[in-house]
Amino acid sequence: MLPFPEIEKIAEPPPPPVEHAATWWWWAGAIVVGIILLSLLAWGVAVLVRRASVPAAPVRPEKQALRELKHLRKTGAALGPFEFGTALSEIVRSFLHRRAGMLARYATTDEILGKSRRRDQAPPPPWVGTFTDVLEDCDAMKFGAGRTGAREELIAKTESAINSVNKALKHHEAPALTPPAPPLPDLPHAPAS
Repeated sequence: MLPFPEIEKIAEPPPPPVEHAATWWWWAGAIVVGIILLSLLAWGVAVLVRRASVPAAPVRPEKQALRELKHLRKTGAALGPFEFGTALSEIVRSFLHRRAGMLARYATTDEILGKSRRRDQAPPPPWVGTFTDVLEDCDAMKFGAGRTGAREELIAKTESAINSVNKALKHHEAPALTPPAPPLPDLPHAPAS
Protein backbone atom coordinates (compact mmCIF):
# COMPACT_ATOMS: atom_id res chain seq x y z
CA MET A 1 0.00 0.00 0.00
CA LEU A 2 0.97 3.51 -0.51
CA PRO A 3 2.07 5.52 2.36
CA PHE A 4 -0.22 8.42 3.39
CA PRO A 5 1.49 11.75 2.96
CA GLU A 6 1.99 13.70 6.10
CA ILE A 7 0.30 17.04 6.40
CA GLU A 8 2.53 19.63 7.83
CA LYS A 9 0.01 22.15 9.14
CA ILE A 10 -3.78 21.97 9.29
CA ALA A 11 -5.58 25.29 9.34
CA GLU A 12 -8.21 25.62 12.00
CA PRO A 13 -11.64 26.74 10.81
CA PRO A 14 -12.60 30.32 11.70
CA PRO A 15 -14.98 30.72 14.63
CA PRO A 16 -18.62 30.99 13.58
CA PRO A 17 -19.79 34.65 13.19
CA VAL A 18 -23.25 33.70 14.40
CA GLU A 19 -22.73 35.03 17.94
CA HIS A 20 -21.85 38.57 16.75
CA ALA A 21 -24.62 38.64 14.11
CA ALA A 22 -27.22 37.48 16.64
CA THR A 23 -26.17 40.20 19.11
CA TRP A 24 -26.31 42.90 16.45
CA TRP A 25 -29.77 41.79 15.23
CA TRP A 26 -31.08 41.66 18.77
CA TRP A 27 -30.00 45.27 19.46
CA ALA A 28 -31.40 46.50 16.12
CA GLY A 29 -34.73 44.80 16.84
CA ALA A 30 -34.84 46.23 20.36
CA ILE A 31 -34.23 49.75 19.01
CA VAL A 32 -36.98 49.40 16.37
CA VAL A 33 -39.46 48.06 18.94
CA GLY A 34 -38.48 50.88 21.33
CA ILE A 35 -39.09 53.52 18.66
CA ILE A 36 -42.48 52.02 17.85
CA LEU A 37 -43.48 51.93 21.52
CA LEU A 38 -42.34 55.52 22.10
CA SER A 39 -44.27 56.76 19.06
CA LEU A 40 -47.41 54.92 20.22
CA LEU A 41 -46.98 56.41 23.69
CA ALA A 42 -46.56 59.93 22.26
CA TRP A 43 -49.63 59.45 20.06
CA GLY A 44 -51.68 58.24 23.04
CA VAL A 45 -50.63 61.22 25.15
CA ALA A 46 -51.49 63.59 22.30
CA VAL A 47 -54.96 62.04 21.96
CA LEU A 48 -55.58 62.34 25.70
CA VAL A 49 -54.40 65.94 25.78
CA ARG A 50 -56.63 66.82 22.84
CA ARG A 51 -59.63 65.21 24.54
CA ALA A 52 -58.92 66.84 27.85
CA SER A 53 -58.39 70.34 26.48
CA VAL A 54 -61.16 72.82 27.09
CA PRO A 55 -62.39 74.67 24.01
CA ALA A 56 -61.63 78.35 23.86
CA ALA A 57 -64.23 80.84 24.96
CA PRO A 58 -66.20 82.37 22.10
CA VAL A 59 -65.07 85.74 20.85
CA ARG A 60 -66.86 88.64 22.50
CA PRO A 61 -69.53 90.17 20.25
CA GLU A 62 -67.85 93.59 20.25
CA LYS A 63 -64.49 92.19 19.21
CA GLN A 64 -66.06 90.06 16.49
CA ALA A 65 -68.04 93.00 15.11
CA LEU A 66 -65.03 95.34 15.17
CA ARG A 67 -62.91 92.68 13.43
CA GLU A 68 -65.58 92.30 10.72
CA LEU A 69 -65.79 96.09 10.33
CA LYS A 70 -62.02 96.24 9.85
CA HIS A 71 -62.27 93.59 7.14
CA LEU A 72 -65.19 95.44 5.50
CA ARG A 73 -63.16 98.66 5.54
CA LYS A 74 -60.44 96.88 3.51
CA THR A 75 -62.73 95.10 1.05
CA GLY A 76 -65.67 97.55 0.94
CA ALA A 77 -64.38 99.56 -2.02
CA ALA A 78 -64.78 96.55 -4.30
CA LEU A 79 -68.43 96.05 -3.30
CA GLY A 80 -71.43 97.68 -4.89
CA PRO A 81 -73.79 99.81 -2.77
CA PHE A 82 -76.27 96.97 -2.25
CA GLU A 83 -73.55 94.48 -1.24
CA PHE A 84 -71.86 97.00 1.05
CA GLY A 85 -75.14 97.96 2.76
CA THR A 86 -76.05 94.31 3.17
CA ALA A 87 -72.63 93.41 4.61
CA LEU A 88 -72.65 96.29 7.09
CA SER A 89 -76.23 95.57 8.09
CA GLU A 90 -75.33 91.89 8.68
CA ILE A 91 -72.46 92.93 10.96
CA VAL A 92 -74.78 95.11 13.05
CA ARG A 93 -77.53 92.50 13.10
CA SER A 94 -75.12 89.74 14.14
CA PHE A 95 -73.81 91.98 16.92
CA LEU A 96 -77.36 92.64 18.15
CA HIS A 97 -78.15 88.95 17.97
CA ARG A 98 -75.07 87.92 19.94
CA ARG A 99 -75.14 90.81 22.44
CA ALA A 100 -78.87 91.15 23.15
CA GLY A 101 -80.25 87.82 21.99
CA MET A 102 -82.47 89.56 19.46
CA LEU A 103 -83.34 87.73 16.28
CA ALA A 104 -82.10 90.78 14.41
CA ARG A 105 -80.92 88.84 11.39
CA TYR A 106 -84.52 87.83 10.71
CA ALA A 107 -86.21 91.15 11.48
CA THR A 108 -86.73 94.37 9.61
CA THR A 109 -85.05 97.56 10.74
CA ASP A 110 -88.36 98.86 12.16
CA GLU A 111 -88.83 95.64 14.14
CA ILE A 112 -85.30 95.84 15.51
CA LEU A 113 -85.73 99.45 16.59
CA GLY A 114 -89.14 98.75 18.13
CA LYS A 115 -91.09 100.98 15.73
CA SER A 116 -93.36 98.18 14.59
CA ARG A 117 -93.98 95.53 17.17
CA ARG A 118 -96.88 93.49 18.43
CA ARG A 119 -98.49 94.12 21.80
CA ASP A 120 -97.21 90.84 23.20
CA GLN A 121 -93.67 91.54 22.05
CA ALA A 122 -91.16 93.01 24.48
CA PRO A 123 -89.51 96.28 23.50
CA PRO A 124 -85.89 96.12 22.41
CA PRO A 125 -83.16 97.03 24.91
CA PRO A 126 -82.77 100.80 25.15
CA TRP A 127 -79.21 100.78 23.77
CA VAL A 128 -80.41 99.39 20.44
CA GLY A 129 -81.40 102.95 19.56
CA THR A 130 -77.72 103.83 19.07
CA PHE A 131 -77.83 101.83 15.84
CA THR A 132 -80.82 103.73 14.39
CA ASP A 133 -78.81 105.90 12.01
CA VAL A 134 -76.58 103.03 10.92
CA LEU A 135 -79.43 100.64 10.16
CA GLU A 136 -81.46 103.29 8.35
CA ASP A 137 -78.43 104.37 6.27
CA CYS A 138 -77.73 100.73 5.41
CA ASP A 139 -81.33 100.31 4.24
CA ALA A 140 -81.06 103.51 2.19
CA MET A 141 -77.85 102.26 0.60
CA LYS A 142 -79.32 98.81 -0.11
CA PHE A 143 -82.46 100.17 -1.70
CA GLY A 144 -80.87 102.96 -3.73
CA ALA A 145 -81.70 106.10 -1.75
CA GLY A 146 -78.37 106.45 0.06
CA ARG A 147 -75.08 108.04 -0.87
CA THR A 148 -72.53 105.57 -2.13
CA GLY A 149 -69.58 107.72 -1.03
CA ALA A 150 -70.48 107.66 2.67
CA ARG A 151 -69.03 104.21 3.33
CA GLU A 152 -66.18 105.27 5.60
CA GLU A 153 -68.51 107.55 7.54
CA LEU A 154 -71.00 104.71 7.96
CA ILE A 155 -68.31 102.32 9.21
CA ALA A 156 -67.09 104.98 11.66
CA LYS A 157 -70.68 105.46 12.94
CA THR A 158 -71.00 101.72 13.44
CA GLU A 159 -67.70 101.49 15.33
CA SER A 160 -68.72 104.42 17.51
CA ALA A 161 -72.10 102.83 18.28
CA ILE A 162 -70.53 99.47 19.16
CA ASN A 163 -67.93 101.10 21.39
CA SER A 164 -70.50 103.27 23.20
CA VAL A 165 -72.78 100.27 23.78
CA ASN A 166 -69.86 98.20 25.02
CA LYS A 167 -68.71 100.97 27.37
CA ALA A 168 -72.23 101.54 28.70
CA LEU A 169 -72.87 97.85 29.30
CA LYS A 170 -69.53 97.45 31.10
CA HIS A 171 -70.42 100.26 33.50
CA HIS A 172 -74.12 99.32 33.65
CA GLU A 173 -75.15 102.70 32.37
CA ALA A 174 -77.61 103.56 29.67
CA PRO A 175 -75.77 104.91 26.61
CA ALA A 176 -76.74 108.18 25.04
CA LEU A 177 -79.80 107.17 23.09
CA THR A 178 -82.39 108.44 20.79
CA PRO A 179 -85.79 108.73 22.48
CA PRO A 180 -87.58 105.40 22.89
CA ALA A 181 -90.37 104.44 20.55
CA PRO A 182 -93.80 105.63 21.67
CA PRO A 183 -96.04 103.04 23.31
CA LEU A 184 -98.50 101.22 21.15
CA PRO A 185 -102.06 102.56 21.23
CA ASP A 186 -104.73 100.49 22.96
CA LEU A 187 -107.03 98.76 20.54
CA PRO A 188 -110.75 98.64 21.31
CA HIS A 189 -111.82 95.26 22.63
CA ALA A 190 -114.68 93.37 21.05
CA PRO A 191 -117.71 93.10 23.34
CA ALA A 192 -118.01 89.76 25.05
CA SER A 193 -121.12 87.84 24.05
